Amino acid sequence: MIGKRKFSDPRNCLISHFRRVVLELEPKYFVMENVPGLALGKHQQLLNDIISEFTANGYQVLSHQVLNAANYGVPRTGKDYLCLGAVKECHYPNIPHP
Repeated sequence: MIGKRKFSDPRNCLISHFRRVVLELEPKYFVMENVPGLALGKHQQLLNDIISEFTANGYQVLSHQVLNAANYGVPRTGKDYLCLGAVKECHYPNIPHP
């Protein structure tokens, strides 16, 4: 789900680097994958802040939820948090149903 790390732990920087890279490179689309625990508890505020920052910089977050990859034909049963975003001017892909 998620480790018992403190927010100040340097290993927690990856999501901030992802945010920085997306905002610097300005891709048309992005997909962020992480552990499902990111969408729970006090970690959810960090996630909400990053989604708000993407929105403020011209992106729309199309979907952000915990999914089981096995429901989409992937040969593994682990759950992952996925966040799909696109520049507001882009055609949005249809997100498949499980």
